Amino acid sequence: MRRITKIDIDESVSRHKLIFQEEWLDKFDRFVVYIFFSGMIIYPALTIFEADFNNPNEKFISLTLIPLCILFGFYVIYRKATEKRLYTLATPFDRQKNRQILLTYADKQQLEIYRKSNDCLIFNESPGNINPSYKKLMVFILKDNQVLFTILKDQDKLNLPTLTSHLFLKHDLKKLFNNVSTNDSGLADR
Repeated sequence: MRRITKIDIDESVSRHKLIFQEEWLDKFDRFVVYIFFSGMIIYPALTIFEADFNNPNEKFISLTLIPLCILFGFYVIYRKATEKRLYTLATPFDRQKNRQILLTYADKQQLEIYRKSNDCLIFNESPGNINPSYKKLMVFILKDNQVLFTILKDQDKLNLPTLTSHLFLKHDLKKLFNNVSTNDSGLADR
């Protein structure tokens, strides 16, 4: 299980990367993901050279499935290398209002609150009873007029990166803050 402790908020904000005290298992996990998915790139690339392009089945596999496998390997390595990158979302609110909006969001989405402070919120999302040890950690760093966030997977054996969850969360948060901003301005006009 991944433990996120001692987050350096100022350094994280300045570098746009989540900076926290990592354990040796996190570093080993990153190394294993790089090695495994590098093999997923190299082995298929080598099989293209041995393919018989006169055979339509091998030609199809060599020109469609193998490049997709290679692209997937590159994407997983890229996402693992950038998984701690903080995405910035501009908001019209101060830190406390951003915190209140995110806590309401967590309550509506039934997210477990892992850590709650003035500058940082961490939520756990579990997929239910399928695998209770699998979680997604959503880390939010709160500043005036902005929210910085990232998503990390937390599993027992290997912490693979999130492939698309960060995009969906960014979309949901933009919509959430726009709705709150619109509702607040509508109330102010009355």
